[in-house]
Amino acid sequence: ICAASVQSINAAETSAAPADRDAQFRNYVEWLRADLKTGKVEIFSQVMKLNDAEAKVFWPIYHEYETELFELGDRRIELIKKFAGVYNTQTLDEAAAKRLTKDWFKLQDDRIALWKKYQKRIEKKMGAVRAGQFLQIENRLAALLDLTIASEMPLISVQKK
Repeated sequence: ICAASVQSINAAETSAAPADRDAQFRNYVEWLRADLKTGKVEIFSQVMKLNDAEAKVFWPIYHEYETELFELGDRRIELIKKFAGVYNTQTLDEAAAKRLTKDWFKLQDDRIALWKKYQKRIEKKMGAVRAGQFLQIENRLAALLDLTIASEMPLISVQKK
């Protein structure tokens, strides 16, 4: 799924009218998110094996987390689109590379901050073990997503002078 989304971003940057591209891409992202959301709920349910009382506490917190995570996902998509734009037009210069790098670090910092925020909330309501489970599962899923996206991203090539 993720590999297809990176390929779609690259393809969208080189074809169709901008308004049509954005609408089609947004629909595609929403479809992917719904699929990912369902899969993550199943994974969390299977691994955490929450009892009814725990589920009543955990799932509302998790859904708030997921909303904020999707906002970070939107920023990630925009960053990938920016990279795809400069990559496809071969206009990656020093300034663009600095901006992209700065944005990437900010996105990583914000993801860690989000994990800390929700780990603390879950720990306060459910204890450190359940909070640790949440963080471990989320980290593994994020690592898989990151690897999938990274494997589809072209490497920056240096233009010979």
